[in-house]
Order: sequence, then structure tokens, then C-alpha cells
Amino acid sequence: ILDIPPHGSICIHASLLPALRGAAPINRAVMEGHTEGGITIMYMDAGIDTGDIILQRSITITENMTAGQYHDAMAALGGQMILEYLLLASEGKATRTPQRDEGSSYAPKIDKKEAYEDFSRTAKQTHDRIRGLSPYPGAYAFLKGKRIKFLASVLTNGTGEPGTVLSTENGIEIACKEGSVTITHLQPEGKGKMDYASFLRGNSVKKGDIFNV
Repeated sequence: ILDIPPHGSICIHASLLPALRGAAPINRAVMEGHTEGGITIMYMDAGIDTGDIILQRSITITENMTAGQYHDAMAALGGQMILEYLLLASEGKATRTPQRDEGSSYAPKIDKKEAYEDFSRTAKQTHDRIRGLSPYPGAYAFLKGKRIKFLASVLTNGTGEPGTVLSTENGIEIACKEGSVTITHLQPEGKGKMDYASFLRGNSVKKGDIFNV
């Protein structure tokens, strides 16, 4: 089937191959704290994202960029690149560069169980997980028996027992293994997405409250 199209079967893959082969390269790049990502236009083969490379372009992943924002930027870039490929193919100028296995990595599908956040990681790792799982499936924890999804956060430098609310002044600041994260946007159980101020107006959260107890 892959050999039926005259120019081969083409894939727009959301990573700079051979890094992050697999189903969830966008989420995994952000979750792993990558600062650079990009698009690969490639020929499909029988392997998982192992085909020859036609084109690659990089894009910066900024400190607070969520997977959703990264996805939208990549979608625009991918659209531009596939048009570039079509022009090259029409002129017989599409080249192919075999992938190396050196430097390869795998980006498996996101399991919803992975989204549970216990704040046992560093603030940087926790922040990267929150933005890498936003907007879907959403990193989550429990407060007073209710599940709360975290959709956006910023790094802060508070200290305390992991999972403890340190402040509610500029967001909901939560202590991690090292440092803290301040949640700025979230989604309470059974509710829509909202900023922290809207959430606090309808929910009692105070310094010293602890998630997941």
C-alpha cells in the first residue's frame, strides 16, 4: 500500500526525526522540557516514523508554551512545509535522506494515568508536565476530594512540603520537591476552564491546604 502512490506515501511528523518517533511527539517534547522542536516531512515506510527525510524545519518551544500552543504553531509550519514539498515533487527535486538510529527516541501515546500529579518532582519537571499535558488530557490532582486539572502554570521559588498550598495571591502556588509552581489556569471537576481568580471566588483555598490528602 505504501508503494502505490507514484511519489510515495508522505507523512508530516511533529518532531525533528529521529527524535520522538511515535504517537505523541508534541506532548512529550513539552513534558520533557525541550526548548526546540519542529516538523519533518518524510517518506513513510514499514517502521514507526523511520522513513527517509525530505524536509525539516525547527521551531522554538518557549518556557511557558503549552502543548496546545505548540500544536497550533506546528500546524501552521506543517502546512507551509507540505506546500513546499509538493512544489519540489512536481519539479522532481524532492530529495531523501535516510534516518540514523543514533539519537532516536520514542514518544508513546499519553496514558491518562500519567496525568496524575503528586508534586514529587522538581518545580521545573512539574511545570513541564502541566504545560505538556495542556489542554488534553490535563495534569490533575485532588483538593478536598475534588479533581482539579491544571492548564497553565509559572515557575516560582517557594518551599514547603510537596503538594502544600503556599500562597493564593498571584495564582495557586503549590510546593514541589524543589521549588514551587503557581497555577494560573485550571478546570475544576464538572466545570469549565477558568483562571485562578475565578476559581478562588467560588472555592475556599487557603495557605496550608494540601493536595492529594
